[in-house]
Amino acid sequence: MKKIAVLTSGGDAQGMNAAIYGIFGRAQELGYELYGIRNGYAGLLREDIVKLHREDVRHIVAKGGTILGTARCDEFKELSVQKKAADICRKYGISDLIVIGGDGSYQGAYCLSKQGIGVVGVPGTIDLDIGCTEYTIGFDTAVNIAVEAIDRIADTSEAHSCFSVVEVMGRRAGFIALWSGIAGSARAIFADSNTTAEQIVDHLRKYHFTSGTIVLAEGAGKAEPMAEIIERELHVHTRANVLAFIQRGGNPTAKDRVYGSMMGAYAVDLIKKGKNHHLVCVKHDELCGVEISEGMKQTKECSAYLAHLGRTLSCI
Repeated sequence: MKKIAVLTSGGDAQGMNAAIYGIFGRAQELGYELYGIRNGYAGLLREDIVKLHREDVRHIVAKGGTILGTARCDEFKELSVQKKAADICRKYGISDLIVIGGDGSYQGAYCLSKQGIGVVGVPGTIDLDIGCTEYTIGFDTAVNIAVEAIDRIADTSEAHSCFSVVEVMGRRAGFIALWSGIAGSARAIFADSNTTAEQIVDHLRKYHFTSGTIVLAEGAGKAEPMAEIIERELHVHTRANVLAFIQRGGNPTAKDRVYGSMMGAYAVDLIKKGKNHHLVCVKHDELCGVEISEGMKQTKECSAYLAHLGRTLSCI
């Protein structure tokens, strides 16, 4: 019987459990044994490997986080460690490994594939910053959480006639900031480092705004110093709000449950087809696979039209 394994790595994202659910369902259908590796690559090196059963996955789709746990593993950058991980896979009879995570997790997957282990990557990151796919598991949930928070903060900002700078996650990518800023009717959006505090101050002054939210991507700056600049220049009380890890927790939306399940199942399909050095991608709302080496070269930028729309709507 063919044995495959799954691990979750890097930052957790809502819908990772749905992906595990989809992987299990398709593996069971094909007669594969599925093993779960706890706590990412670090767990693989510790041989923290367990066989998964229906009881383990039956009720996980609606849960945030990941039942397998996740961790970062800097030592996996070393060739000797990568060879050790491949030897452990062979020791357990695991021919193929499915890695659910972001670009850092894909680096580890690529290194492991060069050691002769079949690897398929499933894009699990709230940041939406994997270039070869139009969607990543967790983004929809994270954006909805951010929008709900922005709506609440906007209410109290209007009541107190003050500004609120809301810092959202996304690392170097500004997708969460742009989407949540537009959906939350922000007065201004910092989606990337190209926008300066001075430009935002000029914008707020030009349209005579005296209250509202300014949405800031964490890679574009920090809420506290931004709030200080706005308050100093406009003489309007300005609060700093950092949403942080609240955006990663909680029940995934229906979209992340369905996409997670589909992407997980499709990863098993790629293994069945012998495409076990591939990444699962969404292109034009259809699932496909791309070779790891090719997929990792691709980059993604925020839509120029969406960015322009954000600036247009912030003038209202």
